Amino acid sequence: MTTHQTLTTIAIIGTCDSKLDELLFLRDRILERNRCKALLIDVGRNPCQHESIDVRNTDLIDAAATSPPGGAGIDILPLSRTEYIQYMIKCASSYIQDLYSRRVIHGVISIGGSCGTSLASGAMRNALPVGFPKLIVSTMASGDVKPFIEETDITMMYSVVDIAGTNSILNQIVANAAGAIEGMATSHRAYVDKPVATGLKRIGVTMFGVTTPCVDLIRLHLQSNYNYEVYVFHATGAGGRAMERLVREGKIDAVIDATTTEIADELFGGILSAGHDRLRAAAEAGIPQVVSVGACDMINFGPRSTVPEKFLGRKLYEHNPTVTLVRTSEEECAQIGEFIATKLRNHVVNPKLVEVILPTAGLSLLSTPHSPFDDPVADKALWDALEKGLESSGIKLLGVSSPIKISCLDRNNSGPITWRYGGIIIPEVNQKNIQHHLSKHLLSRYLHLLRYFLFIIFSNNYPASHPSPYIAIMSAPAHKFKIADISLAAFGRREIDLAEGEMPGLMAIRAKYAEAQPLAGARIAGCLHMTIQTAVLIETLKALGAEVTWTSCNIFSTQDHAAAAIAASGTPVFAWKGETEDEYNWCLEQQLVAFKDGKQLNLILDDGGDLTALVHKKYPEMLKDCYGLSEETTTGVHHLYRMLKNNELLVPAVNVNDSVTKSKFDNLYGCRESLIDGIKRATDVMIAGKVAVVAGFGDVGKGCAQALHSMGARVIVTEIDPINALQAAVSGFQVTTMEEAAPIGQIFVTTTGCRDILTGEHFSVMKNDAIVCNIGHFDIEIDVAWLKANAKSVQNIKPQVDRFHMPNGRHIILLAEGRLVNLGCATGHSSFVMSCSFSNQVLAQILLYKSQDEAFGKKYVEFGITSGKRDIGVYVLPKVLDEQVALLHLDHVNAKLSKLTPKQAEYLGLEIDGPFKAEIYRY
Repeated sequence: MTTHQTLTTIAIIGTCDSKLDELLFLRDRILERNRCKALLIDVGRNPCQHESIDVRNTDLIDAAATSPPGGAGIDILPLSRTEYIQYMIKCASSYIQDLYSRRVIHGVISIGGSCGTSLASGAMRNALPVGFPKLIVSTMASGDVKPFIEETDITMMYSVVDIAGTNSILNQIVANAAGAIEGMATSHRAYVDKPVATGLKRIGVTMFGVTTPCVDLIRLHLQSNYNYEVYVFHATGAGGRAMERLVREGKIDAVIDATTTEIADELFGGILSAGHDRLRAAAEAGIPQVVSVGACDMINFGPRSTVPEKFLGRKLYEHNPTVTLVRTSEEECAQIGEFIATKLRNHVVNPKLVEVILPTAGLSLLSTPHSPFDDPVADKALWDALEKGLESSGIKLLGVSSPIKISCLDRNNSGPITWRYGGIIIPEVNQKNIQHHLSKHLLSRYLHLLRYFLFIIFSNNYPASHPSPYIAIMSAPAHKFKIADISLAAFGRREIDLAEGEMPGLMAIRAKYAEAQPLAGARIAGCLHMTIQTAVLIETLKALGAEVTWTSCNIFSTQDHAAAAIAASGTPVFAWKGETEDEYNWCLEQQLVAFKDGKQLNLILDDGGDLTALVHKKYPEMLKDCYGLSEETTTGVHHLYRMLKNNELLVPAVNVNDSVTKSKFDNLYGCRESLIDGIKRATDVMIAGKVAVVAGFGDVGKGCAQALHSMGARVIVTEIDPINALQAAVSGFQVTTMEEAAPIGQIFVTTTGCRDILTGEHFSVMKNDAIVCNIGHFDIEIDVAWLKANAKSVQNIKPQVDRFHMPNGRHIILLAEGRLVNLGCATGHSSFVMSCSFSNQVLAQILLYKSQDEAFGKKYVEFGITSGKRDIGVYVLPKVLDEQVALLHLDHVNAKLSKLTPKQAEYLGLEIDGPFKAEIYRY
């Protein structure tokens, strides 16, 4: 044969002993326009004599000259059907591969039933690369074509009627196929004869729906900045095999295996397995290979009805009506880790070019904190197995969490980002361009992943500053802040500006004391919900001279845009919505070492007592030069009094919670609005007509009961205090025990600050779809652990809304995982009421810091009368400051005060300008 043809040549593969008429019709259709040549190759079992057959089955066998089960000239007639098909595939593959290598053929087509399709597809897969035209007209094309196509680009065309003699329907379909392969082959030949010399590096990346944002960013970055050619493979089984096939064909220069979910399906019976050899190709090819365990939190099945029975008690997620995902268990995650480690260890050629990434913030979008597949125990099993399996292998293992530390980003989010890492500077693509393709709240997380992907691809050598083989989660301060997404700063700033107009107390304090800078030299460690309103508090403290570091006091309460705005303005912030408990504790630790020049705190501003407890128990030396602390909430105050009683309190403390302008406003009026906001946003439920149970009738409970009553609910109150119980009764509420209320309530709100208010005893008798939530500070009021342990299944409806299927068949809807519902499911209290609370906090901080400054006390008499070194104890703000906070807010609500006459003042024994009530007065 010659190596070049004038006409485009199309090989026709078929079993001439059974389909000769159909094959000849196809051949004639290819030849009739005189644009292509046809090469008819017989792969049938029985010899067939016809002048149009160009390559007989015996020619294939002789040319192959293979080893047993047969050699050249073997008699294939005695072979079983399966043996014949397997042997003929080998022979045809060898022959067709030779034709392809000599560029004799430019396309391949076949027509046949199950046997012919198996033969033709096997030869096409073995002999021809991706991109070479391949078409099969088959009776099998309407069914499961995966066994025929596998990881290749074979085109299947359904014959509609059986290939059993020519007829008008089949003839039309075959004629269409002839035209299709002619066009494909002609196009391919033109492309091959005049190849475009791009010289681009070729990068293979694996993706799945739940890892798409990460892969989009990788693709955009490589294409925009390095002019790399990026091939994205959908990890559907065939996708992983296709990428590895191209690696073996030498068509991929580096691999970013961002999605390895196919391994889970291979090990545990899912429908998207890529086979047992997954990960081998790149390791054996010795090319840069980054392996991430993306989407290894799931096993993939079809419609829910197809999920095997053994998985039905597990976490399920219906991605769409045809795809159901099963969460991998702890044991399964460990097996996945062992599989990956074993494959890489056994097949890697150059360990320095292989790196394994652990996306510790979530294996996919579904397993990020508080998402449907959130299971840190299972994730840890995967990480532990990888760490153990790769030990001493030379393969690097990196734990990567979000977000990336961005060293420069302009205020309008339109400038370039620059990464400074390991002595190299990588310019990032324009932020706006990325955001067209990627949701903002995910941007930082995937930038952080990409940072490591790029490093290993661009460099075969690791500088001294390259991270150690395993980086623990968040092992050091993140350039003075760690938040979810710095690009939210502009949004946060707009909301801060809006909130300032609703926070007259804080703005007035800034104006009054700014010149004196009463907090100059103060280093305040603050732990309080990182909201927009808190941002105004932080900036007030800074405006008065303080240096501030900040964390949130609740894992769900951070508003990420508020944290971004404060971080962008230079304050060390360590907070993001949806922290784990470990991350929360890490944040507390980081803020303590984030002050400038390594200095330590000298004031604490706390909410709930976690920061206070940490410093007292673990870092008491930090309190040596500390002026004191102020505590925001009821729960934290209880802890302070207990510490004082046990002689554990080491500094003076101000009980801000019991200021009238805090407890009677924040606790009562704030909760009266924000409780309803949280419930409605979470459930959209109609409150009117329902039975609502409020546990506790303190200030918070009073506000909640009033709110629910105003919405039309029938309210029941539970109490332990006879005074509060009597208050509830004369306010028109039924007062009873939780044991009696549990079977009739439809909405339950805990407000007590105590533990075990709602337990398994109560859950077991609740109505179907009873809504359960907490507005007390900590998550101990509702026994969430009992719910998780005893529920048959849990369905995450949306963030912070979980529906527990109980053994009795009923369901319980839990909001915010038993934490603060108004902050977990909504945005907390209004700005105005928080201005009252936070004004108390600022004044408390000044009071503590300036308690020995006589000059300051003389100038600002409201502090002067309280000046003096304070002994260790728990104090309430003096009445004069409490009244000042109220006074600062009156204009905003169009309130005008009456003024005492001298005679009236004398009669009451008061000063004309107050204070107007005794310290013991109960408002």
